[in-house]
Amino acid sequence: MDAEINCIMSKVLKNLDPKAVEALKAEFAAAGVNHQIVDEGDNNDEMVNFRFVGKHEGEEVIFDVMMSTLRLEHAGELYEEAEKEVLKRFPNLPQNSEEWNLTDQQIEEVEEVLADAMMEAEAEGTVKVKEHVTLDYNSDLDTEIYVDVALNVDAIDNQVIAKFVDDYNSGALKLDDQLYSFVHEEDEQ
Repeated sequence: MDAEINCIMSKVLKNLDPKAVEALKAEFAAAGVNHQIVDEGDNNDEMVNFRFVGKHEGEEVIFDVMMSTLRLEHAGELYEEAEKEVLKRFPNLPQNSEEWNLTDQQIEEVEEVLADAMMEAEAEGTVKVKEHVTLDYNSDLDTEIYVDVALNVDAIDNQVIAKFVDDYNSGALKLDDQLYSFVHEEDEQ
């Protein structure tokens, strides 16, 4: 597996245009920032997509980051667990929920199972999450390194992002290893 990651990483580094890195750094310097928000329309206070320049294995690279709150990460994990329960109850459904082709009555039944499974998992505290930074070397775009980040903060804003970038680039990033479970408002589910 390490050989596979090294091969993919060398492909990323080989395909990364140093001019693109320098251009992005120049944009940041001109704006007085250390990151750039991507697709602002899709971002909200619990999830933000941004880019920054940093070093990886001694090379300057562009990181394309999807950062979320731990609360949102927990909600996503709850939903994934609930989907597993749906597949147990309805074994003829495709594994990928996006491929489910359901009648109105089936939709109602599936939604009820989803809601019940999520409430049960939440009440029992069986789903727990912790802060993480995960690098994705196997992305479609081989000119950037995709990064998935979940932090235990109330909201993602420019201050949280700037601190993350500074800490990541300086090697001072400390993640909380504690496992967390959240109680979600009913209208959020």
